[in-house]
Amino acid sequence: MNQKGWIHRDIKAENVLISQVTEDEIYVKLCDFGFCTKKTDQNGVTLKLREVVGSPYYLAPEVLNQNYGQKCDLWSLGVLMYFILSNSFPF
Repeated sequence: MNQKGWIHRDIKAENVLISQVTEDEIYVKLCDFGFCTKKTDQNGVTLKLREVVGSPYYLAPEVLNQNYGQKCDLWSLGVLMYFILSNSFPF
C-alpha cells in the first residue's frame, strides 16, 4: 500500500514508464498525477472520495459507487497486471 499518503486514481498502462539504466537495472515509474489526491485530511482522518475519475477499463467498483479510498489503486494495479500478462482486459 501507499505509505506516502497519496491516491493516484488513474493507474493504467499509459501512465507507467520503464527505463533500463544498465543491463541488470530496470526502473518502473508512475506518471500523470492529474487525478492524484491526499488520502487523509488536515486532521489525519482517512478520506472517502466521491468523484468518479480515472480510465473506464481500470476503475474499481467502489469508484462507480462513489465511495472509495486508496484501495482503488490496488484494483487498478491488478487490472494492469492482468493486461500485461494476457494482453486483454479482464472485463
